[in-house]
Amino acid sequence: MISGLGRRGIQKQSEDLFCDRVEIFIPSYTDCTVCGFDAVTRSAKDISCTTCNGTGRTETWATATIRARASWTDVGRPRFGGAVTTEDIGDAWITVRLAHKTLMEDVRDSENAYVLLDGRRLRVTSVDVNRVEGRTTCVARCEIVRD
Repeated sequence: MISGLGRRGIQKQSEDLFCDRVEIFIPSYTDCTVCGFDAVTRSAKDISCTTCNGTGRTETWATATIRARASWTDVGRPRFGGAVTTEDIGDAWITVRLAHKTLMEDVRDSENAYVLLDGRRLRVTSVDVNRVEGRTTCVARCEIVRD
């Protein structure tokens, strides 16, 4: 039985949980068509190539913008049993819909992929699935990329 909120109220309430805007950037690489890529040295066959700037590859970025719920670590988080976790101040948790799980795993698995949240560049370190009160979500643990 649905309470006085009704189905629309519950749906609206669940949409409000994902109120942070998260931008995702995943690179893909193509071997340079002019000079080529040397897999042994992991560089261009011609380092003076103007097409790839001597890297041997051209880079293309896939981008996506999704809604999520984000939380930042400002102090050590206590766990059951009183132990404090080892997150650094500035680490973040990004909770997204389960449909975005593969996207977050792609960010985690790609070498140069990153997430942009509140103007900060983050690297995804782990992706887990949570089920709370009948709702399944995906939680990605992130750390700030130090430039």
